[in-house]
Amino acid sequence: MKVFIPHTNSDSKHLGGKSLFCHKLGQELLRQGVDVVDDSDITVDISLNVIRLTHTKSKIKVLRLDGVYHNTGQDYEKKNAGIRNSFRRADVIIYQSYYSKCLCDRYLGKANYVHTYIFNGSDRVDTVGINNAFPSDRIVLAISKWRPHKRLYDIIKAFLIANIQNAKLIVIGDTEKAGFDTSVLNGRNEISFRGHLDQHALNFWLQRAELAIHLCGYDACPNSVVEMLCRKIPVISSNIGGTPELLRVCKIPELICEIDKEYDYEPIDLYNLPEIDHKIVARKIRYALSNSVVVEPRPLYIENIASRYRNFFEELLQC
Repeated sequence: MKVFIPHTNSDSKHLGGKSLFCHKLGQELLRQGVDVVDDSDITVDISLNVIRLTHTKSKIKVLRLDGVYHNTGQDYEKKNAGIRNSFRRADVIIYQSYYSKCLCDRYLGKANYVHTYIFNGSDRVDTVGINNAFPSDRIVLAISKWRPHKRLYDIIKAFLIANIQNAKLIVIGDTEKAGFDTSVLNGRNEISFRGHLDQHALNFWLQRAELAIHLCGYDACPNSVVEMLCRKIPVISSNIGGTPELLRVCKIPELICEIDKEYDYEPIDLYNLPEIDHKIVARKIRYALSNSVVVEPRPLYIENIASRYRNFFEELLQC
């Protein structure tokens, strides 16, 4: 079985998001004995295409989808046109999560051919024995490519309401796109804005965190959350989107916050979401930092996710 996986042989230091996941998937499939290439000019049995079809020299064209455009502040139908075209030309669809499938069903149509959903995965990382560089501080992380719907303001407000002694919220990522003025918090040393970090600097904080908060309800399967769960860092989430699915598979559903009404998959004003009850999130923060919350990350380890891909590809070729 020869398979095309983009970015398999790329330098992982220069990859992020979906590209980094493809690199990890391709490398793990190679370790599992699959003949993987990332040259789009090579004819293969199966090609894995991300969001849009880029490799057509294959017997079976698999399209991996996360979500679609559904923001009323954009011409979402026009922006979805390229994705819809790839969706119709693909032979097989892999959705990132059940939420992803429901969202794509609404905007692209239901796939009336072979389809499944498989979460993203990340490396197994053992952080046992890491010394905390800040022994007096309890580290809580908020990591994202910050935009208004990622709810940075809400995370910060809930964290301050929680008022945990010696706890520090480390905000990683560029905050300018979120429209958040960090200067208003200059007097609050509980919040530390670190901006964009390279992998080495990011690992420093991932190795020391007790908890993370990710309140965006419209992510299909955020790679940052997958990476933190694979490091056994508990994550607090909203009750909609793909993140609650990740928390359930890792057996920490108690960290899901009931802050959003059930989503009907209709277009929304994504950058102007309704207010949430910050006290609900604050209670979850206090609960998580007061109790032993054990993450079961094995379903998301890249070797297990890659095995699911390999088994699925083998089944496709036997059909």
